[in-house]
Amino acid sequence: MMTGLALVTWADPEESFKKGIAALDLEKWQESASHLRAAVAENPRESENRVFLSGVFSRPYLPHYYLGWALFNSGLQDCTEALKAFEASERQGLIKSFKRQYQNLQTARDRCNEAVLPDALAAAHGELERATRLGEGLTEPLADADLERDRVAGLDKLTEARAALESGQDGSRLSDLQAAERVAGEAAALFTKVASRSSAATSERLAVAMAGARSAIEEAVGARQDLSRLLADPGRSAAWSEQADLVMPADGVARLESARSKLRNDSSLAEIEQAQADAKVAISSFERMRERAEQATTRYVEGLERQAALGATGGSPRLPVQVAPEIRPARETRPTTLNSAQRKLVNEILRLRTIGSRLLGVLGTEETASELLETQKSRLTLLILEARERRTTEDAEGLETLRSRLASSLAALQLIAGARAFLAGDALQTIEILDDTEQTDVQLVAQAHLFVAAALHTLYLVGGEVDDSLGMRASSAVRECRALAQDLTPDPRVFSPLFRAFFQQVVNSGAS
Repeated sequence: MMTGLALVTWADPEESFKKGIAALDLEKWQESASHLRAAVAENPRESENRVFLSGVFSRPYLPHYYLGWALFNSGLQDCTEALKAFEASERQGLIKSFKRQYQNLQTARDRCNEAVLPDALAAAHGELERATRLGEGLTEPLADADLERDRVAGLDKLTEARAALESGQDGSRLSDLQAAERVAGEAAALFTKVASRSSAATSERLAVAMAGARSAIEEAVGARQDLSRLLADPGRSAAWSEQADLVMPADGVARLESARSKLRNDSSLAEIEQAQADAKVAISSFERMRERAEQATTRYVEGLERQAALGATGGSPRLPVQVAPEIRPARETRPTTLNSAQRKLVNEILRLRTIGSRLLGVLGTEETASELLETQKSRLTLLILEARERRTTEDAEGLETLRSRLASSLAALQLIAGARAFLAGDALQTIEILDDTEQTDVQLVAQAHLFVAAALHTLYLVGGEVDDSLGMRASSAVRECRALAQDLTPDPRVFSPLFRAFFQQVVNSGAS
């Protein structure tokens, strides 16, 4: 499954740390920061263990602290990143046992706070205002449980962001202002997600309702035409000569016309549902009248047969040639399985429009795109065209097969996009792309769980290993991966040693 993806190799963290300290001593700040970032990425845990640089000279393994010091010295323009590095070092706590280094950290942090505080305050205000605007239209509870949970979570984060902003303004703390901006951004993302999915869900419901209403109207038109032909049959006129009420039912005709008038391109969901209900009433009306006409014919024929039987002994008239007209069978209705298959295909096309376009935007169309990616893009495009052409066909089994192929192709495209995001270092986008991969192909879904687990583990490490929920989610993704593919293991060319060790630890704990 990894064909066409770029490979990543991992360096020794001590070597990166040594190079970073060597550049730091020469006051090559940016070069030092680059090496120290590599050390943090490979092993973010600070340690009392000393790393020997040359001969007897050594430094404690404090990559976060030294990264912040290099960034601070490179200029105030890098203060924001320097503060993040200092915060990560302080959060681990070990830096406080090194008096000189900790004093340097505090001095640099205070100077950076003075430099970046105004911009941080403006950014926090801006993000909070954006989140507030997005949440204004989501004050009422939603029927969908998942959307309602996200809506409430967004409102809670909005409250949290306001509290953090107030604390940052009062105490002039950069970390509070950054937290306010971050949490407000999370609230805005939740509100955007709710609004988008609400719109998508409404569009999907409209599409399904429209298909159902059109099918019902088509069935009502067919029932009316069948009844019209039956009532105009000259071979049956004698059977109904004494039943003047055997005519086209006015209420059925009125309901059918009402259904047609309500079904427009801009119809609301309520109008579409009412059109379907009117069409069903019309169908029932036409079918009842047809049943009455058939019963009247049957009674008339039975009466003539009794007269013929009496005529065999009493000289009564013989049975006329046309008294037993051909009774047409009731009109066949469309199989339920076919309607279901057509609805599923329409839903899959709608899902492809929303998810597929987003994935193609992530992947791009650069010339360096792999052959595997181009193949999947082409396959998905052809399948969508085929689905649009065949969504009204009468082959239920063929429609379901096509829907399954569409879902499988989309899952493959999701895996490629998620893997690319992971290899580009964007863990959040990796999770967003792969978290909802549909259960179509076991190997595809297992690979998706593997990348999600690695992305969650990366966020857990970069965050200083303080958010236990990220670690638990990463463990859960590993278990789901192995449940689907027991022989699947992380490729050492792609996944870091720390993640591979974590993966094996989770697997071993599940086996014990």
